Amino acid sequence: MEVTHLLSEHVYQRVKTDSLDKVLLWLGSNVMVEFSLSEARCILEDNYKTKDGVTRYEKELAFLKDQITTTEVNMAHVYNYGIRLRADR
Repeated sequence: MEVTHLLSEHVYQRVKTDSLDKVLLWLGSNVMVEFSLSEARCILEDNYKTKDGVTRYEKELAFLKDQITTTEVNMAHVYNYGIRLRADR
């Protein structure tokens, strides 16, 4: 099996191996763990699904922030209207 490995931006290395039973996954915080192929596939698929959920929640959060801003502006208009009514009396 031949695998292309990214060394740095625009720099790749080709690696040939006879058998591929286990893989190493970089988990972050200087942690690398060895997994079997099936375990690694499950972990990567779960992470990919989680990424989709995070993207959806980020969109919902942006919508809520817009709604909060709109509500605050409307509250300021009502408050200012009340001040004008009291000033006219």
